[in-house]
Amino acid sequence: RPCSGSEHLISHAIDYLRLSEGTLHGFQVGSISLFSLYLQGKLCSRYVDYACRLGIPLAFTDLSPSIADNLLYIFETARMMRPDRYTILDCFTDLELLDKYREFCIIIQEKYEDCKIAA
Repeated sequence: RPCSGSEHLISHAIDYLRLSEGTLHGFQVGSISLFSLYLQGKLCSRYVDYACRLGIPLAFTDLSPSIADNLLYIFETARMMRPDRYTILDCFTDLELLDKYREFCIIIQEKYEDCKIAA
């Protein structure tokens, strides 16, 4: 059966909490995928460059101010979306994910100044 990854769980949590209404699912998941790749230690410039060319926000908190204001709640909710699915999110506590997201934003800002990011 198809497997929903961490980027989909976060996206479903954002939708469930109604924090980014009107954002296309694929656009939202594409943005979240960069963070998921970072958590897995698989983020590379090729993926970031592709997102930049497509105009996909490098930080998914740029999709809506409501997302940035509720990030911890999003991580908590994402875990409940499909509790039977193991993803990289299960390797961290919610507070650790928050720290990892801040770390991710700093790295993205330093390496990819040309792409807009508002962490």
